[in-house]
Amino acid sequence: MSDGSVQLSIVVPTHHRKDDLLRLLASVNHQKIDRSLFEVVVVSNEVDSDLRQCLGESKELNFQIRYFEVGSIGVNLARNLGLDKARGSIVYFLDDDCVLLDARTLLTILELHNSFPEVGAFGGKYVIDESAGFLDLVYQWIQDLWMESGFLKDQQTCFLIGGNTSYNRKVLGENLFFDESIIYGGSETELNLRLVKQGYILQYSDELQVLHQARNSFWGLFGKAFKQGRSAQNRREQALLPPKNRRRTMSRELIAFKLVPGLSFLERVCFFWILSLFDHFFKKGLELQERQPDFEFSKKEMFKIFLSAPHIFWIKSLFKLYIFEQTSALKQGHQNASFRKLKKDLET
Repeated sequence: MSDGSVQLSIVVPTHHRKDDLLRLLASVNHQKIDRSLFEVVVVSNEVDSDLRQCLGESKELNFQIRYFEVGSIGVNLARNLGLDKARGSIVYFLDDDCVLLDARTLLTILELHNSFPEVGAFGGKYVIDESAGFLDLVYQWIQDLWMESGFLKDQQTCFLIGGNTSYNRKVLGENLFFDESIIYGGSETELNLRLVKQGYILQYSDELQVLHQARNSFWGLFGKAFKQGRSAQNRREQALLPPKNRRRTMSRELIAFKLVPGLSFLERVCFFWILSLFDHFFKKGLELQERQPDFEFSKKEMFKIFLSAPHIFWIKSLFKLYIFEQTSALKQGHQNASFRKLKKDLET
């Protein structure tokens, strides 16, 4: 459904996070763009009379906003309903716990799609603020590394974040839809890999950065990893794999040592430990989804997975981190040679 004046539809799936959603909408209020050019479509997974009333009575929002309810759980259900209701040819998906940092974000999205009409989607990254916790920092680096691993050539990519991506319906047509059977992690990745496989161009842009205010708990972070592993196994079964010509990423040890500035050695140890646990839960999600697709993920099962993690592997890798720490005190010339040797050893 399209409207002659509305060019951009912002679709925001939400689930009982009214305060987060209102912060996002307040940031949309400050966008420097003609109000007739865009609309906001809020889609709640469940009936939420409080939110409906709040949005209907709000006098502070200075843009077009429409509210819908799916009636059941599933972010892709909400996204598809938003697609169906959206009137713009460009559909921009935002998570309800995000905030637009740049007052020109919406204009930038329209300019990018107008300048490159052959591109099917433009997306950017999440950033976190000073109030974010240590686990949020770790997950930010996991996400950044994942995005980096999806680059193909130039800024073309096969990985875009579901909560900060805009799609061009004129280019993608009927191929733009989300798999509603996916109700766990990485729910948008199936769409993006499918589009790349069909020959469409997905583009990353550094200009499109949004503040992500999700707060990760210890168990919540690893539950997310497990769900993402399940989703990845589903994509394997559908032969939706990333292209072979994408970038290779660095090892965990190099990440913990080189890519995270301002951390003490002990903090880097904790950083690497959490990275290793995240990877362990991800792999368990892969394995259990293959063996038991109807597996019920509970706190008890999560603790079992935690206890099954390879602690000896961590000790070995942490020793490598310690060696890295010691080599950093050497003179520059000797340090460079040592680092190259250590890097080669780690890669083998």
